Amino acid sequence: IELTYEQSNEIFPNPERGFMHLYLVASEGPGLNLVQLKALRAQNVTLIQRMYYFEKFKDQPLSDTELSLIRTDMLKVRDSGIKCILRFAYTGLDYVYNTKNGEDAPYTTIELHLNQLKSIFEENEDVIAFVQAGFIGPWGEWNCSTNGLESTYYKTKVLEKMLSVIPIGIMVQVRTPKYKQEIFGTTLPLGQE
Repeated sequence: IELTYEQSNEIFPNPERGFMHLYLVASEGPGLNLVQLKALRAQNVTLIQRMYYFEKFKDQPLSDTELSLIRTDMLKVRDSGIKCILRFAYTGLDYVYNTKNGEDAPYTTIELHLNQLKSIFEENEDVIAFVQAGFIGPWGEWNCSTNGLESTYYKTKVLEKMLSVIPIGIMVQVRTPKYKQEIFGTTLPLGQE
């Protein structure tokens, strides 16, 4: 089959690709604005990134308020006709303004929080483009962990836990090829398994 494409200067929506907007929120902070999301969609933007900071929950379960915030945000994303990229971290906004070390949470807390988020991932598979492998270090960027989580051992544990709670239809994005090479012990491309 031969396809012929015509050149166009038309601006059109490109699902799960193209320009996106970043929305950061501290623990139990304000939800997404549905009117603003619908305005983005009207401009053919189909993707946002939502970054949740769990700075209040470094040593405890996520609160009902926090879980409700995420669920409500996902409803607004669905209602606006867009999709989102998710990342979670324990420090970022507060790192810049209030701390010197960018404290993250221990692995046991990350594991607890991922268990709490499992049903949210399942309920919202249709509006989550992918989830970035965050949680470790400032901004969830997988470096400088105050809990020793920047090791390949803990990166592997976090990734494996994420893959166990996130539905197979949602991809998990790892920050650098180097991290994937270290986790999987190879520089060869992964197969389809």
